[in-house]
Order: sequence, then C-alpha cells, then structure tokens
Amino acid sequence: MPLAALSAALVANAGLDRDAPYGPEERDILSAEKGRAAWDAIRAWPGYAPTPLRPLPPIAAEAGVAELLYKDEGHRFGLKSFKALGGAYAVERLARQHGAEGLTVACATDGNHGRAVARMARTFGQKAHIFVPRNVPARAVEAIKAEQAEVTIVDGNYDDAVAMAANADGILVQDMGLPGYEEIPAWIVEGYDTMAKVMILSALVFGRQLRREQVTRRGITEIARAEFEQAAASGARLKHVASLEFSEPGGLGEVHARVMPAPVGRDDPLASIDGATNAVVLRASPVGEVAITGPGAGPQLAGQGVLADLIAVARSRSKLHRRRADRDA
Repeated sequence: MPLAALSAALVANAGLDRDAPYGPEERDILSAEKGRAAWDAIRAWPGYAPTPLRPLPPIAAEAGVAELLYKDEGHRFGLKSFKALGGAYAVERLARQHGAEGLTVACATDGNHGRAVARMARTFGQKAHIFVPRNVPARAVEAIKAEQAEVTIVDGNYDDAVAMAANADGILVQDMGLPGYEEIPAWIVEGYDTMAKVMILSALVFGRQLRREQVTRRGITEIARAEFEQAAASGARLKHVASLEFSEPGGLGEVHARVMPAPVGRDDPLASIDGATNAVVLRASPVGEVAITGPGAGPQLAGQGVLADLIAVARSRSKLHRRRADRDA
C-alpha cells in the first residue's frame, strides 16, 4: 500500500499527568516486575521462539528514516497473533494458582482468544470449553477444536456467547476480573476503553479535546434486570453505545458525550453489530443519517494502523528538523 493511502494523526492525551506518582496501586496493575514475570513464563512455554524483525527498506526510504522494522508475529505458537498471549498467560496463571488437575476454563471468542485459551489448557492438562457465536467462520471453529477443546456454537451474537460462557462450569477467562487478569479487562467491561475512543474521535473529527470528566460513563455491569425486560418487551436490544453531540454546527457549542447501555431498535444500524465489527452512525444536516460499518480488529487493520502511526511520527520529526535547519541557516 502506498504511503499516500495511509493517514494518521497524533492526539495529545489530555488526561496525562507526567508528575503524578506511580504508586503501589498503579504497580499492582502494570509494572516492570509483572512484565518480567510474564516474559519469563512465556519463554518457558513449549515451542517458544523469538519472533523475527523484518526490514522494510522501501517504506523507510519514503518515510525519510534510516531503518524501519516490523515484528513478525505470524508464527507465534502457531496462533499468528501476539494478542493471543494474554488469554494464554491467564490460563497459565490459573494453573499455577489452582493446579491443573480437574480445572476447566471457559471463554467466548471470535477466534484468536479462544484458540489461545484452548491451546494453553491442553498444554497444562486442563479442559477448555469455548463458546463461539454462530457467525464465526468454520475454519476458526475447527482450529479451536483441533486444540482438543469442547466448542459450543451459540445461536446468537458475541454478547450471547459471553453470557453462556459466564454461566458455564469452570473458570471464566474473559474480559472480566480473574487472578492475574483483572484491572484492564474491568476497564473494558465498564466502558473506559470506549470512553477513550469517544475522546479521540472528538479530537480528530471536531478538533475538540475532551476531558474524562466531560464524558458520562455507565458500564454494562450496571444494567438492571428491569432494563433487560423492558428492552425485550419492546423488541429492542441493549447495546453499549457511545454518543457525541454538539449544540451548534461544526462541533461548536456545548458538547454532550456519553458511553452507556442503550436500547436499540431492530431497524437501527447498531442492532446488527456483533463481535469485532464496529459501526459509526453520523446524523448531520443536510445529508441526514449515514452509517459506516467494518471490522474493528484483525491483523491487517492493526498492522496498517501501527505503520501509519510510525510514518506520521517520522514525517513530523522530518518537518521539525527542516524548520530548525531553516531557522538556523
């Protein structure tokens, strides 16, 4: 892909406080010690090998940098994704804490996560029960079955699969708290990840950098039973929806930013969004409503995004150096 087809923007993190102390609570979530422990554990797994760095000389030349390398994760434990390591490491932690004998782990998945959980469960002699929504490709299901996991095809979407996994026998390895895998999954479930995306969207599209306190947040774990019943009675579905509204045209005036569960009618473009699919619905004058949908995850998309960011940084540094050279000339 030519660089001209890629685009990226650097957005400052308005919530960053570089002078804030990194205390015990922060280190309990993420620390160099925990990182080294995970690295030591993963390097001891059967089949571990460092993944190679591949040079990209033509793109480096076009971006104006001396060298550009990418980390090739295509052969990581046969799972073809570094993202699969998180679930696998959680299973290994569970095996060490509870013992592998008689232990069953369960999760819902669209592909990589479930296969990683199943692979590590097989490695440690555990049982794995993986729940997949009906729209998952057959090849992904067969890959999970090849890891000797029990697979249940759920007649529903990803949210339905998560609900079934949460009620299955065994320990859940999912986007919710469990030993060694607590804080970041809790943030995802509670909507903090989506809240960050709303803030980024506001800055990129409207040039308005929001603060966290400007975004009203309500997590999915706060949904009351009455809300489920009311949505079902009206034929609607509850979705975790992020919305961004401005009182004046062009992103001006008072801003209303929310991330919270909301009932979505069957005719709404958001009603059919499941799994890793993302959707953005734009309502503006005079075009009316425009819906854009597409995959929000995957190796190609992730790779393009990282590469675009690297190129944007390289170009910004190059422009800065030229301005300094012109100034000093």
